[in-house]
Amino acid sequence: MGQIEKEKKGIKLFLHLLKQYFFTLIFLNIIFIITCIPIITIGPACKALAKVTMDMVRDKEFFPVQTYFTEFRVNFLKTAGVGVIFSIILGVMGYSILVNVNDKELTTVLQIFVMFSIVIVLFLLASIMYALRLFATIDLPTKEIWKNAFLLVLMSPKQMVTLLFLIVIPTIVAVMFFQIGISAFVIWHFAMSSVVSSMNAWTIIKKYVAADYQNHEK
Repeated sequence: MGQIEKEKKGIKLFLHLLKQYFFTLIFLNIIFIITCIPIITIGPACKALAKVTMDMVRDKEFFPVQTYFTEFRVNFLKTAGVGVIFSIILGVMGYSILVNVNDKELTTVLQIFVMFSIVIVLFLLASIMYALRLFATIDLPTKEIWKNAFLLVLMSPKQMVTLLFLIVIPTIVAVMFFQIGISAFVIWHFAMSSVVSSMNAWTIIKKYVAADYQNHEK
């Protein structure tokens, strides 16, 4: 456990990281957007950004560009494939939610479907958040990573609420007001969201996973 983490938690830790790495995070945000442009590279880019922000949160020594692109290349093809699959699933479900949620004549069955879709999307987002940070912190087989990620979501429902209020809702607002929100996306949104996700995820990973895999921790 790093000295930063011992002294600060929650909002104090976030403000400390923001102060120390503000321009680094802006730089990482731009790199992340550029490396996501080919679309199929979204998975590796998300994993690379998670690795850097997890190192920040854990007070590990890192070099932003080197650490990012090293993690970007690790298991590139496998990560890219998983990223494309999840992007399609989330995209289709997100689109169906947006199309139906504004329909005032929704039947009861469709209302249930929309609510179920929202829960599934949040569950998948939270699972992906944990999986990316488990990949960044613990050297385990892929199946073990995903199993632990799904279990962590079920064991920490408050994290889904945190994900909703701190990441998902601001993202939706930025998309709805895209002409204003585009600047936030370009400058800081993805990197800052990754920091928040890493802070919340590491608290749960330490509690339920890291202690059991101390010899595997990166």
